[in-house]
Amino acid sequence: MSTSDDNVFVTRFRRGLQVAPLNPALCVAGRTLTYEQADRLALRWAGGLVARAGGRPAAVAVLAGRGVEGYLGVLAAHYAGATVVPLQPDWPAARARQMLEAARAGAVLADAQGLAKLAETGLDLPVLTPDTGLCRSDDLDQPLPVTGDATAYVLFTSGSTGRPKGVPLPYSAFRHYFRLLDERYDFHAGDAFAQTMELNFDCAIFDLFCAWGAGAAVLPVPPSAYRDLARFAAERAISVWFSTPSSIAFLRRLGALRAGALPGLRWSFFAGEALLATDVADWQVAAPNTVVENLYGPTELTVTICSHRIDRGAVPDSSVNGVVPIGAVHDGHETLLLDAAGQPAVGEGELCVTGPQMTPGYLEPADDRDRFLEYGDRRWYRTGDRVRRIAGDVLAYLGRDDAQVQVKGRRVELAEIDAAVRAHPAVQDAVTVARDADGSTALTAFYTGTPIPPMELSAHLHRLLPPGVVPGDFQHLEVFPLNANRKIDRIALAGGPGAPSVRSLAPSQETIYEFAWSYSPEDPGASGVNVMSWTEWPVRIDAGLFQRAVDDVVARQDSLRMVMVDLGAAPTIRFVPDLPVTVGWWDLADEAEPSRIERLTAIGDGVWRREFDLRKGPLWTITVVRLASDRHAIGVCLCHLIADGWSVNLLLNELAQAYRHRVGAGPALPPLRTGFEQIAALQEPREDVRTARAEFWRSRLSPPADGFPFPPQAPPPGADLSERASVPVSFSRAATDGLAKLAARKRTTRFILLLACYKLWLAGWTGWERVVVGTTTHGRRLPGSEQVVGQFTTNLYLATEISPQDTLAEVARRVHQEMTGAMRHAASFTEIARAVNPDFDAVRPWPFLNLYDAWFQATAANGEMAGAASPENDGTSRAAPRGSRAAWAGHLSACPGEMRKWAKRGEPGFILDQTELTGNFVYCPAFYPAELVSEAAHGFSATIDAFLADPGQRVEDLPRWVDRSVAPTGLPTQPRDVEVVDDTQS
Repeated sequence: MSTSDDNVFVTRFRRGLQVAPLNPALCVAGRTLTYEQADRLALRWAGGLVARAGGRPAAVAVLAGRGVEGYLGVLAAHYAGATVVPLQPDWPAARARQMLEAARAGAVLADAQGLAKLAETGLDLPVLTPDTGLCRSDDLDQPLPVTGDATAYVLFTSGSTGRPKGVPLPYSAFRHYFRLLDERYDFHAGDAFAQTMELNFDCAIFDLFCAWGAGAAVLPVPPSAYRDLARFAAERAISVWFSTPSSIAFLRRLGALRAGALPGLRWSFFAGEALLATDVADWQVAAPNTVVENLYGPTELTVTICSHRIDRGAVPDSSVNGVVPIGAVHDGHETLLLDAAGQPAVGEGELCVTGPQMTPGYLEPADDRDRFLEYGDRRWYRTGDRVRRIAGDVLAYLGRDDAQVQVKGRRVELAEIDAAVRAHPAVQDAVTVARDADGSTALTAFYTGTPIPPMELSAHLHRLLPPGVVPGDFQHLEVFPLNANRKIDRIALAGGPGAPSVRSLAPSQETIYEFAWSYSPEDPGASGVNVMSWTEWPVRIDAGLFQRAVDDVVARQDSLRMVMVDLGAAPTIRFVPDLPVTVGWWDLADEAEPSRIERLTAIGDGVWRREFDLRKGPLWTITVVRLASDRHAIGVCLCHLIADGWSVNLLLNELAQAYRHRVGAGPALPPLRTGFEQIAALQEPREDVRTARAEFWRSRLSPPADGFPFPPQAPPPGADLSERASVPVSFSRAATDGLAKLAARKRTTRFILLLACYKLWLAGWTGWERVVVGTTTHGRRLPGSEQVVGQFTTNLYLATEISPQDTLAEVARRVHQEMTGAMRHAASFTEIARAVNPDFDAVRPWPFLNLYDAWFQATAANGEMAGAASPENDGTSRAAPRGSRAAWAGHLSACPGEMRKWAKRGEPGFILDQTELTGNFVYCPAFYPAELVSEAAHGFSATIDAFLADPGQRVEDLPRWVDRSVAPTGLPTQPRDVEVVDDTQS
C-alpha cells in the first residue's frame, strides 16, 4: 500500500511546515522563502512535472545549480512521488546524458543553465523550467504517495572505467537514517544550517532534510562568504555547519579561523575525507561553543554510516596518524574486516558493512563485481577503506585500501608517510601520492604550510620512517586541489587527466586571485574581471571550419583549458584535457547601419559582462557577428584570471592563422616550444628573490595615501553609478614623431617619455610633489613565452620626486632609472601590497592606491584577416584597411575591463594604447563633471607639447604648474601629500 508517510522527505518537510510555517525554509541569492511559500511552490512545480510527463514520472532529474530551482526542485520531485536524480548543469553534456539515460529520467526540472545543458545532450525529455509555462490548474493538492521499497534517490559516483556508477537508495534506507539522526541531535526551528555542498553530493541531503525536519532555515554559503565567514555566520545566525575537512584548511589560509570568530555554532559536522586532529583544534578555537562530529559513509551506505563526537572544549583523542576516528557504525548495522587476502580479519583491514542503509546494488549490475561480498548468508558492501578497531566498537580510518603501494619490494602505507610529514612543525597538512616512474614506483609528498628546504624535510622523515619509504620529491602547495565534492583531489596530485599545476602559475596570479572573489552569485559586479578585443575579417566564414580552427587553438594553448578547482587567496589550477568552447554566432547583415551599431554595441557589452564559472570553465568565449556576406566581426573575451592584455590579440592572431590553414590558404600553427603550465612553474621565484623584492618595494613606496585630491560630487538621485564616460586625449602627428625622435636621442623609449609627461602633468594639476604612477609589464621573460596565452602580467610602481626647479629632462631621466629598478623587482600587486603594508586586507585590496591609471603596451597585430580564403572566397579578396574597424570597434571597447573595477570608487582613470598612441580619460559622470575630465585631457596634451618644445625648461615654467587652493571646476582640493598608483592587470 502506498502512503505519503512512506516518503520520509515529504514527511520531514511537512513536519517543519507544521512547526514553523512562517519560518524561512530557504535563503539563497537574496531571496527568502518561508515554509508556507516553499510548500505551495513545490506543489505547483510537482504538478507541472506530472503534467509535462503525462503522469507521475518514475524519476525526475534536477538539473540546476544552488539556487531556488535546485533546492525546491529536489522538494518538488519528492512531492511528485518520483525518484530524485540531482545533476550539475555545468557537467559536460556527454556525462549528463549518460546519467540521464542510466537513471531513466522521465522528466527534468531545470534552471536556465540546466535547460541549455539538456539541449546539448540531444535528449528529448519532458522539461519544466519553474519560471515559465506553469498552469495553476496543474497544481497538486497534496504530495503524491510512494511505496516503502521504492527508490528515493539515484546518486552517481565515479567509476573506474570512466563511466559514472548510479547508486539507487531506497526510502527504507532513509527512514532508518533519519530516525537515528533525530535521536542523536537536537536540531530545532531556531537553527540555521550553512549549506556548503553541491546538491549532487549525498551530504547535501543531510543539510536539507535535517533542517527542514526541524523547521530550521537552509542558507547556502557562496564562495565570497568564506573570506569573512565570521560576518556571514553572525549576520545569518548560523548554528549548524557541515563541510568537508578541506574547508578548515581553506579558511585557515584565509585567516578566517580567528579565536571566537564563530561563537554561534552549536553543531559542526565534517565528512568526505580524513579529519585531522589539528584541524579540529583550530576549528574549536574559532567555534568554542560547538560540538564537532566526524562523519563517515560512502554513497552506497546512504550518506553517513559512522560518527565520532568531540564535545565542546574536549581535545581530540585516540587519533591514528593524526586523523580523528570515524567512530562506531549506526545501530542496526554490522561490520566485517578483510585482510589483504580477502579473509576475515580481527583488528585491522578493509571495512565491509551490511545493514538497512546499504544500497541494493548499482543501476548497472556489472558494477556490483568486487564491491559486494557474500559472506555468512549476508550481503556486504566493501568500502575499499582500511580501518583499525580501537576502543570498543570505535573505528580509526587508515586510508584507502588502494593507498598501500609497493616501493622497492616494501609495502608502504601512504597514510603513515602523511603523518610523518605532518609531524614537521612547519607543515599543516600532507598528502603522499605514488606515481609510475619508468616501471618503478616514485613517491611525492605534497604539503601545505611554510615552504621547507627539501633536504631538511627529507632529513626529518629519515628520522621517522624506514629509508626505503621516504619520498624522493616534495612539493609545497598553498592549498590542495579539490574535486567537485570539495575533497582533496588525489588523482590530480598524482598527475592524472586534468592534473593541476602544483606551483604558483605566475607572479601576477596572486593579484588575480584576489579578483576571483568577485565571482559570486550575490555580487552584482561579478562580470568585471574580463579582457576583450574585437577585429574584422573581410571574408566569408565557413562555420564548421571556423569551429575546427577554434578547436586547434584550444588544443595548442593549455591556458584556454584551465579551470580553478577552488577559490580563495591561492586557488588551485586544473588543466582539463578536453574543454571545448562553442562559438557564439550573430547575424546583423540585414540590419540598417544605425541599428547595427546599437545591436553590435549591445552584443559586445553582453559578451564583456559574461560571468564565467571558474570551477567548470571554459573561461573564455568567442563571438562571430556577420556584418555582410563577406564581412565579420570576431570578438574574444577571456576571464582575466587566465589571460593578460597581450594574450587577447595573440589569440586573435592564432585564430586567423588556424582558419587560414583550415581553408587551405596557409600553413598550420607550429607547435609551441612549451605551454603556460611549464613556463609558469619555471617562473616561481626563490625565497631570496621574494625577500629582495619586498625590501625594494618597502623602500620605494610610502605608507597609505589620502586619496584622489578632488572629492566626488554627490550623485543625483537615481544616477547609474556603474555608467562610464570617456574623454579622448589627442596626440598630434608632430607630437608622435617628436616623441620618437627625442626617445632615440635620449636612449630611452617613447613610453618612458609619455610616462614622464603624465607625471609632470599630474604634479602641475594637483600640486603633488611626489607622484607614484603604476604601470604593468608583460612578464614574458622566458624564451617562447611571447607565443603563449596566459596571465603573466606583473606590476611596476614608479615613485618620482618632482621639484619646481627640476628640468623636464631630469624628470624623464629619473623616471627611466625608476623603471629600470622596478623592472628588476616586478611583482604581483598582492606581493607588493603585503610588502608595503603587512596588514593588507584582500577584501579591501587598495592599501596605497588612490588613482588608477592603465598604462599598457598592446601587442602588434590584432588578428585581422588579410585576404583569407574560405570555400566561397579563393583568397584573392582585398584586405580591409587597418582603419576600417574603427567605425564600430570603439563601441565594443568603450568600457574596458579595467574600468569596471572602479565602479564603486568613481575616480577618473587614464588608459593609453601606445601602439596607436591614443588615450582616454574614463570616469563616472555621476561623480565627476565632464569639465573636470576635459581639463585633465587638455592639460596632459599641453604638457606633452611643452616637453617637446623645450626639454630643458624647468618644471615651474610649465603652463599648469600653479599652487592653488581651488581645484578645476570649483571642486575643493585635499592636502598635497598624496600618491597616485595603478592597480591594473591589463
